[in-house]
Amino acid sequence: INAGDQEKIRVGLESKFKSVDEIKIDNKSIYVGYNEKFDDYKFESPNGFLISISKKNYAKQSESYLSYKDALDAKNKFFNDNGIVCFNKNNTWSICKNGSDNFEPQQKYIMISKNSLSLVIFETDNLQIKTDDFIKLGDREYRGILEFGFYDSEKITAVNILPIEEYLYGVVPSEMPATWPDESLKAQTVAARTYVKSKMNSHKFYDVCDSVHCQMYLGVSNESKRVNKLVDETKDILALYNNKPINTVFFSSSGGVTENSENVWQYSFDYLKGKLDLFEKTPKIWTRNFKMSEIKKILEDNKIDIGNVTDIKILEYTDNGRVKKLLIVGTNGEKILNKEETRTFFSKTKDGSLASRLFTIEIKAPEENQ
Repeated sequence: INAGDQEKIRVGLESKFKSVDEIKIDNKSIYVGYNEKFDDYKFESPNGFLISISKKNYAKQSESYLSYKDALDAKNKFFNDNGIVCFNKNNTWSICKNGSDNFEPQQKYIMISKNSLSLVIFETDNLQIKTDDFIKLGDREYRGILEFGFYDSEKITAVNILPIEEYLYGVVPSEMPATWPDESLKAQTVAARTYVKSKMNSHKFYDVCDSVHCQMYLGVSNESKRVNKLVDETKDILALYNNKPINTVFFSSSGGVTENSENVWQYSFDYLKGKLDLFEKTPKIWTRNFKMSEIKKILEDNKIDIGNVTDIKILEYTDNGRVKKLLIVGTNGEKILNKEETRTFFSKTKDGSLASRLFTIEIKAPEENQ
C-alpha cells in the first residue's frame, strides 16, 4: 500500500525538550518561519542561537514589512538597540519598541537571540527554523524542520517535522540494534511504519513523541547508513488487516509468551492473540521489593485512601499467565488494579513500572512502625 511519498509527521521531542525555559541551537546559521514558510534572510552566529521566552513588554509600531530584512533595516534606522523585529500573526514583520522588564509581560512571546542579543520575537503560537544541514540541539541532530511552541504550557517544547520515511531512519536503529540481520531490521521497519500510520494524532499538538510511549526516536545522531538503505528498500510497505494498518505493538522481551490485546488494553484484535514465544528461550528473571508504606504513598499520590496497607493479593491471571487483577488491602478499604494498571501503578517509584505482568508475590515479615 502506498504510504505517501512525502507524508510528514510531527514528533514531539519530549525526552529532552519538553516544557523547558530555553533551547540552544548549535547551528551557525538558520532560517526562521511559520507554517513551513520561511523568510529568505539567513540568521548567522558563530556561537549558535537561543530559543527562549520573552521577559519584557513591547509596544508594536503600526508599520508592517514583508520581510525580516526590511523590518531590520527600519529598526536600525529609527530604533537601533531600543527595538526588536517582531513576526506577526498575519505573516508580516514589524518593529516592537522595548518596554519595561520590571513587570510581567502582557503576553508570552518566543524569542530568538544570539550572544544575549535579541533578534526577533514571534507573536504567533509557535516559530519554526530550518537550516542548510541538520539542526543541532545539544548532543542530537534532526532532519527537516524544528518547531518551538508553548502548547498549553508556560514553557517551550520542541517538535520535529519531517517526512515519515526520514523519521524511520532515526526510529529503527533506536528500537533494534543496527547490527542485526537485514530481514529483522526490515520487519522492524514495517512494524514501525505501520505503528505510526495507526497512531497519527496520538498527542494533542503532534502525532507522536520521541520516547517509548510511542517509539524511540533519537534523530540523525543514531542513524546508520545500512539501516537507512533497508528503510528505503521497504518504502511504503505496511502491515494490514482488513485493508487497514494494524496496531503493530512490539516489545524487547515477551517473557516467553505474548498476550491477547483485550487483556492489555480495551479492545480485542484477531491478529493480537497470545502465543508461546519460541525465540525467547531464557526469559529474564526480575525482582522488585516494596515496603507497605511505599504502596500506601503511591495510593495517596493518586488521591486514594485505604489506610495502612496490610496485604496485596493476585485475584486473577490471564490464560497466558499474566496478572489480570491485583488487590491491595488496607485498614480502611481496598483497591483493585486491572490489566496494565497492575504494572504501571508503580511508574512513579524509583525504578518505574514493573518490567512485566508475569509475576508472583511474596509477602515477607511486616515492616516495623508502619
